[in-house]
Amino acid sequence: CSHTNLPEEEQWTDIFRHISVLPMQPDPDASRTLQEATKDPNFKSLNFISIEQKMMQSALKKYQINNEFEEVLKESAYDCGLNKNGNIIRLEEVIIPIARENKFQIYFKNPKTLMNFKREGIPDEITYEDILSRKYSFPNTSDLPLKFTEVVINPETGKFESLDDSVIIEPPDITENLAMREDIECWNSNLTFEEVLDSVDSDISKYIKKLTNNYALMPELRKKYLMEKTSNNKIKFNVNKQFKSKIELLKCLRDLSESPLTDKVVQNKIKKLLKTATSDEKLNEKISDLVYKYNIFPESMIPELLNLSSKELNDLLKEASR
Repeated sequence: CSHTNLPEEEQWTDIFRHISVLPMQPDPDASRTLQEATKDPNFKSLNFISIEQKMMQSALKKYQINNEFEEVLKESAYDCGLNKNGNIIRLEEVIIPIARENKFQIYFKNPKTLMNFKREGIPDEITYEDILSRKYSFPNTSDLPLKFTEVVINPETGKFESLDDSVIIEPPDITENLAMREDIECWNSNLTFEEVLDSVDSDISKYIKKLTNNYALMPELRKKYLMEKTSNNKIKFNVNKQFKSKIELLKCLRDLSESPLTDKVVQNKIKKLLKTATSDEKLNEKISDLVYKYNIFPESMIPELLNLSSKELNDLLKEASR
């Protein structure tokens, strides 16, 4: 990082996020426009927040969903026990303006949970001069207590307020650099895979079992259609043999697309796939007959035969069938 050569007290970077805002109260003009366009003056709250504020809210919601999904992955990971103490996060300092006032407020966001915290020793309101002088920001925070109290924003005042049961963070759970453990709880269970599936929603269980069975077929499909062979701990594929197996695979897919046992959605997907392969498949079948049915050409000639036109292949087949 380019900042490593600077003195420690200068190793900081400020990120500015600029968005247009409404005054956090219903705007008559916006309400009237929304009424005309949507018949709803409060449509998606756009009468008191701007489009950019709405987009930011949506982005934060998606960010939270991604975080929750990532947390599930970490908790269920095979090596969770090895890595859980190494997953470190850091409270992020955020400064925002107070609506309708020439004042600002500082809070600290947990990037994992999106919970907001106020730091003891920082006043509820600060001035623009405080921001420019970094009065309450690094590197001028060494004398501030390392105590953070959960806060939520009051929609009427636009200011942060603590709760009766607010979460409080203090050492040793947080360091001077505002770093703290992500607090991953590894998911440990003595249940078998089948027992876990039996304990969840039936539709989810059915889907995962089907997916598992499909993946279980992959090794056999690789051997049958990709001509996979293992020798001396190495995986090899017989490219020449793949040509014949590709035709067999396409025929198998066609049978599946016409079978009454195949799900309609799957049938449509297969038929769509086969449409793109139909013309090439006909040529491949002709080449297959020349090589495997009439034994006129060896497999090593398949690449050259693929360069022939349909008419040339037809002429060779006529000669072969005499």
